[in-house]
Amino acid sequence: MTVLQSKKFSPFGKFSVINYFLRFEFQHRGSPHAHILLWLDNAPTYILGEEQKQAIEMINSLVSVSPSEASGNIKLLTHKLTFTCYKKIGSNSVQKCRFEAPFMPCKSTMILIPMDKTNPLYKEHLKRYNEIRINLESNDYDSIDDYYENNNIRSDEEYKDILRSGRPRIFYKRHPSEK
Repeated sequence: MTVLQSKKFSPFGKFSVINYFLRFEFQHRGSPHAHILLWLDNAPTYILGEEQKQAIEMINSLVSVSPSEASGNIKLLTHKLTFTCYKKIGSNSVQKCRFEAPFMPCKSTMILIPMDKTNPLYKEHLKRYNEIRINLESNDYDSIDDYYENNNIRSDEEYKDILRSGRPRIFYKRHPSEK
């Protein structure tokens, strides 16, 4: 935590840690792991409003899903479907990863808010979201354009609405091969 809080040596660049919450837990065989919540100095506060552009810049400077930008340990960071993905999903429900893998590709990092369920297009976009997720599981795409074309996505705005109807959150810039 000393390194994270250091303005000079922080791995977060200009975003040094100003406060944190730390909780250690032990897995079934006693392996320790930590859950850590960090408050960063200079971080944007209103990410859904006036500081959204700065928030996206911060995310892009700290997070990447691209193997070309990763250390040699990329295999350690790759999501693999296991029994944990299906934990807490009823046996009568559709068995899909609760972490939403495979992950949806995006041309750029986006912070999305949920589509209002009263929106007349909500059900149509949610249906498309689920269809696209199924296609992503069983198909590989060479590019975002190929992905759009094969899933009948006509524009970036339409895709954004489709994503907003699913499970809104931060969507990282991601090539279709980085699913």
